Amino acid sequence: MVQQAGCASGVQRVRLAFESMNAHKILIVEDNLAVQRAYQHKLEARGYTVLIAIDGSEAVHEMRRQRPDLLLVDLNLPDKDQFSPVQWDGFTVIEWMHRLHADHHVPFLVLTSSKDPRHRERAEKLGAAAFFHKSADFREVLDAIDKVFATAKPKPEAGAGGGTP
Repeated sequence: MVQQAGCASGVQRVRLAFESMNAHKILIVEDNLAVQRAYQHKLEARGYTVLIAIDGSEAVHEMRRQRPDLLLVDLNLPDKDQFSPVQWDGFTVIEWMHRLHADHHVPFLVLTSSKDPRHRERAEKLGAAAFFHKSADFREVLDAIDKVFATAKPKPEAGAGGGTP
């Protein structure tokens, strides 16, 4: 939920702040602006708090700072920093997420344009809750996210774990 300063009354601000505290945080790791915005809009309409990262480096930063409850990850991400020793793709982001949040399970869904069956197999081995092609119907992806949260265990208190790998 995004709130602009000065647009809500005091009661509305308190209500929005309370809803935000209780909303699940979803990190969308996607470099395509149109896909980002479409999923951001749909997820916020369902009451989720949405975080955005356009590459692996931003994703790791957001995972450390925000401790998302779920990741929606594209596999094909740009290498923003050509001098970085890390070759960022969605799988690398997922592996970092496992290390950063070793104290609890953070579910993830893959949303990709790749048709390579090895990508699906690898995502499943890493624990993907679901694997979708970008051509998938929004409702299928959103329903899969809702299902993950309906069956999820509560995460530990903020501040626990989250150390550097």
